[in-house]
Amino acid sequence: MSEVEDIINGMLRLQNLVLGPKPVDGWVLEKARENVGNIAMIRVYDDSGVSEVTLRLTEDLKIVETDEKPKHVITMHINVFLDLLTGDLDFRDAYVNGLLDFQGESYHVHALLWSKAFERLRWLLKKYRVI
Repeated sequence: MSEVEDIINGMLRLQNLVLGPKPVDGWVLEKARENVGNIAMIRVYDDSGVSEVTLRLTEDLKIVETDEKPKHVITMHINVFLDLLTGDLDFRDAYVNGLLDFQGESYHVHALLWSKAFERLRWLLKKYRVI
């Protein structure tokens, strides 16, 4: 399993805190409800190759890995991925500077949603030592 997959699995273990009965951030929960059924692929590359993880938001607000075709593909280098998670880099700056690529259906809207969610939940990733 790659470092990227380890981090994503760590994030998935925290999803009940975000999407469960007592969410830590109401805005993120609301946006998740609006986007049930969305499928996104996170593609992270480094000198060793490419890690791709495709995730689906289910009707019961669970994020699960899937083999389905993604609606959105987010591509970045491992250093960008880590810097986004730690807060050393902002999604907007990464996108404007060509360090982050979004493709797919309404990708600008979804890029903004991902950006805002990362900003709002970064503290949770640090608290539980996912990053």
